[in-house]
Amino acid sequence: LNLGGWTEDEASIEAIFDAIPELDLVYAWDAESQWFRWAVRTDTGVLGDLKTLTPGMGLWLSVTGEEAVPWTRQFVEEAAVARLTEGWNLLVWGGEDGIATRDGLRDIEDILITALDEDYRWPLSLTRGDAFWLDLSGAREWNQVYEPPQIEFLADFSQEHRNEVREHVDDVVAFYFQRLGFRVPGVVVRYGDPDIFGCSGYHKAFVITMAVCLEIFAHEYVHAIQEHLTGGGQRPPSWFREGDANFWAAVYKDARGELDYAQNLRELVLPLARSEGFVSRGFTYDSYHIHVHVLVKREGTEKLAEFYRQAARLGDWQLAFEETYGMTFDEFNVVFAQEMLVAPDPSDGCPVSWFEPEKTPERQEVCAKIEGRVTDLAGNPRVGVDVRAYPDGSTRFGDPSAATGESSADGSFSLNVPPGAYKLALRPPTATDRFVLYHEDRTIETSIGHADVIRAVGSDPATIEIAYGVLSGVVLTDEGQPVPGLRAALHQGLHIRYKREGAFTYIVGRGTFTLEFHCNFRTVGWYDGETGLVQGKSRAAPIVMEDADRTDISITVPPSIRCE
Repeated sequence: LNLGGWTEDEASIEAIFDAIPELDLVYAWDAESQWFRWAVRTDTGVLGDLKTLTPGMGLWLSVTGEEAVPWTRQFVEEAAVARLTEGWNLLVWGGEDGIATRDGLRDIEDILITALDEDYRWPLSLTRGDAFWLDLSGAREWNQVYEPPQIEFLADFSQEHRNEVREHVDDVVAFYFQRLGFRVPGVVVRYGDPDIFGCSGYHKAFVITMAVCLEIFAHEYVHAIQEHLTGGGQRPPSWFREGDANFWAAVYKDARGELDYAQNLRELVLPLARSEGFVSRGFTYDSYHIHVHVLVKREGTEKLAEFYRQAARLGDWQLAFEETYGMTFDEFNVVFAQEMLVAPDPSDGCPVSWFEPEKTPERQEVCAKIEGRVTDLAGNPRVGVDVRAYPDGSTRFGDPSAATGESSADGSFSLNVPPGAYKLALRPPTATDRFVLYHEDRTIETSIGHADVIRAVGSDPATIEIAYGVLSGVVLTDEGQPVPGLRAALHQGLHIRYKREGAFTYIVGRGTFTLEFHCNFRTVGWYDGETGLVQGKSRAAPIVMEDADRTDISITVPPSIRCE
């Protein structure tokens, strides 16, 4: 017996007997029944239940005589496409000649139990045209010859930009191949569609049409994976398909260092999903993402692909859901509601494990606290002050990774954070700016880079007292109107802070200050301590902020001062 394979177009069984005169018996493996079919040469013709040869069919061939018999075959593309079933499969290798077996079988690595050659040993390499055995734990259509997605450019782009698109497409495909173990054949990318606006696109029949935003490809390629797994048949509901695509696209961005998955989920996706009430109203992709996130946290990422395979096999997505996840969709809705009750508030910096993208072992979340009290300069509590803890290294006040809280009736606040180093920022209810506490001498610093670092470790909270004063006033004409373009500059030693409004408000620590006023970068005067302006910094009245706010400053400027 010789192990070989049929690599030509579909033909009747007589074709192989005509091609090999010395052939007397053929066995073919029926993967559906997990048993052999056969055909034998007789004086009156060919007998047996094997009637047809199909491209890619593995065969056991028995020949007569003592000499080796040559057999030359054509190779058609269909011979490299196999419909694999669970259990044993006997098929032809139609991919790269001489490839290492493990590399050649990577697309089906997730369902591969073993591969065997004609001596029932693991083959070291795969030869094009040879047949081999596969024992599999699942079913799949498998194209052994992978071709990268074809890219059609719908507008005139430079070669540099075309190369960038090609590189990004290949990188996304390589990422999903690494995570899922297979690639989708026959994908066409239509890039630069002028009828699509913004960062959007769509997938239909393995064609991905996009605007000029590459970011959307990681989402749309997941739809190609879904269609590949279902064979283009059963179509699960939008919440699963779009949630799945959003989940994987977010994991891809995290892996490439573009956007932290947990941070994005905590600061953006979950708050938006909550605002939608987790109810499907149009394109509620954030809610869809959270649903799939809960599934992944409970069951892992492997079952996402398994769900589509079950949907293709069973022809009903709800049956497939129950088969895959061991619960009905209605039961999952109860589980989801329970998860939302325990999901951390996005403003709480800790715990963080709930937002992680993969299923993780149960573990005790380690948290630390930053506690303190916000008061005025006399020690009276300030209520409703927005307090935020930014991880050391943050460079902007809009960093969504900050833990947030608000001072209560007695001025106290408490922030839960992962152990680490932080900088504190606060914003009073009436202020438009955010000011960073400079911890060492209790002054207020406006540059996040200059703020002191606060370390939160262990069970003992880092405690800090924040006292600030409000220095505010107005600059008006003698007719009681603001002066357009006039801006105030608050001086404290070498530090200067500017305001562009006619009315000005500063949040300050204890200290002595002076006020300067500018028109078009030209000094027009200094606050004289009463209602007017004087010339020269040496004549400016000192404003002492010691134990009370100063909100009564009102300056009237003469008609000669105009900033137009």
